[in-house]
Amino acid sequence: MPKPETYAHAILHMIQQGETPKEAVSRVHKALEAKGRVGLMLQVAHAFRRLAQKDADKNRSLLTVAREKDEHAARNAAGAKDADVILDPTLIGGWTLEDKGMRTDASWKRSLLSIYQAATRT
Repeated sequence: MPKPETYAHAILHMIQQGETPKEAVSRVHKALEAKGRVGLMLQVAHAFRRLAQKDADKNRSLLTVAREKDEHAARNAAGAKDADVILDPTLIGGWTLEDKGMRTDASWKRSLLSIYQAATRT
C-alpha cells in the first residue's frame, strides 16, 4: 500500500503540471475513497506540508550572518544580492549561503572547528 508521502508527491506533481490545488487534492481524495483509505488524508496533508516546505527551501536563497553589520560585506562576498538574510550569533563571524540546494560555508565557526579538529587529532 502506498504511503502518505506517495500521495503528497502525487499532489505536488499534479499542481506542478498545472492543476489547481483543489483539483489535485480532490483527485487524491477520490482515489483514497475508492480504496477505503480516506483516513489517510490528514497524514497526506502533513506529508504535503513537509514536501512543499522542502521544495520552497530548495528554490530560495538564504544568507546567514552573525551580526547585522556583517550583512553588506557578506552579500558582496557571496554574490547574494537577492537572498533572504537571517542572523545567527553562533556563527561568531563570516557567513553561510544556501542557494538552490547548495550550501557555501564561509563562517568563522566552521574555520575554528576545523582548526580545533586538526589540533586534537592524534
